[in-house]
Amino acid sequence: MSDAILTLAHSPTSEKRHSWLVPLTGAALFTGAIFVLRRELAALRYEDLTGALFAIPSGRLALALALTVLNYLVLTGYDLVAVRWARIDIDRRRVFAVSLLAYAIANTVGLGLLSAGSVRYRFYTRWGVRVSEVSRVILFASTTLWLGLVTLGGLSLTLGPLPALAAVTGHGHVRVAGLVLLLGVAGYAVVASVRRRPLRLFGFEVAMPGPGATAAQLLLSTADWILAASVLWTLVPAGRVGFFTFVGAFLAAQICGLVSQVPGGVGVFETVLVVLCKPALSAADLLPALVAYRAVYYLFPFVVAVCALAVDEAWRRRLSRSAWSRSSAPPPARLRRGSSRCSSSWPERCSSSPARLRPPPAASTRCTISCPSPSSSFPTSRAAWPASGC
Repeated sequence: MSDAILTLAHSPTSEKRHSWLVPLTGAALFTGAIFVLRRELAALRYEDLTGALFAIPSGRLALALALTVLNYLVLTGYDLVAVRWARIDIDRRRVFAVSLLAYAIANTVGLGLLSAGSVRYRFYTRWGVRVSEVSRVILFASTTLWLGLVTLGGLSLTLGPLPALAAVTGHGHVRVAGLVLLLGVAGYAVVASVRRRPLRLFGFEVAMPGPGATAAQLLLSTADWILAASVLWTLVPAGRVGFFTFVGAFLAAQICGLVSQVPGGVGVFETVLVVLCKPALSAADLLPALVAYRAVYYLFPFVVAVCALAVDEAWRRRLSRSAWSRSSAPPPARLRRGSSRCSSSWPERCSSSPARLRPPPAASTRCTISCPSPSSSFPTSRAAWPASGC
């Protein structure tokens, strides 16, 4: 039965259907988000938006920037723990820098597995890391990201359900859904900590991280998502909605943005957050904070990362041109030996050149050495040997 399922999952018809499913879902989510966002912002004027944006206190902007820096520092822990778990021998400072670049690019561009994975592949393979080891790092980091998302999502649904869900049929099961998510995380933690043998999934072997790496995954991912939500939390009007309630709306918006595969979740993230935070926060309250959040958390790290990649590319090209010019330059025309001098064109050598610089004799050259007769005495010194014809 399992073989039949795997065959069906890898059949050409199934692959073709799944290849259309992801972009179609993303396009539908993005179109619906734009429609809903346009309806929510119909009464908001451009002058009101710019006025509210510039009215955000500078102290809150500075706090949001500091939390952003701290969040990206926590994100580097994903790769640091992954490299240590995979036993990859590489300088940790390099891992730190590559992780910053990868997440700064992936958060804005989207398609994290492709964008962040490309940055990791570019640098790690340059430093001698095998492709299989890079794949393990990417898988570990992706698993860590979703662990924190599911953990905090379960906590927020259990402790502070969203007010917007009160009007939805079956909203009483929201806490049950939160508990199910928490149980799923607990099950992963137990299996990953206890199981020693690799787990086989769809024909692939997945090594278990062990108790230490699993605990690091949970701590890092939870801190990551709390800091990311706190950046936006500092920019919205204070005292309107509880923190755990806001975190729940933030995580739900992030999940929709990730599923849509829209770069940075633009439009989808804002729409879901506006809908879930009503009536505590209106669209006029949220939109200025969202614009500032995009600039601080996404645009600023993205610009820094792009500049760093441009500098790295320029440096590599410079080193490549320098190495090529050194390898293609002819040797010096004048060769010296003691006080004697000579001038010749390459590759000819002059007779006063050192022996190690002289070209070897041609293959057709024959050397004839006159050897002493058996009756004569054997020469006792090199000078006593007869002259050769070489």
